[in-house]
Amino acid sequence: MHQQISLLHDHVKLLLMTNEPHGNWQAEINEMADSIKATLERRNRELAALK
Repeated sequence: MHQQISLLHDHVKLLLMTNEPHGNWQAEINEMADSIKATLERRNRELAALK
């Protein structure tokens, strides 16, 4: 999880430093965010199953 968030942070930071981001940047950011969301949902289900 930490690695996923760190990667997303670095990617956004790079986009902000670039004057002209490539055309597919929004899709890449959305894909990373969806991956983090899925990981959080899975972990929440696993924790709920332990209770």
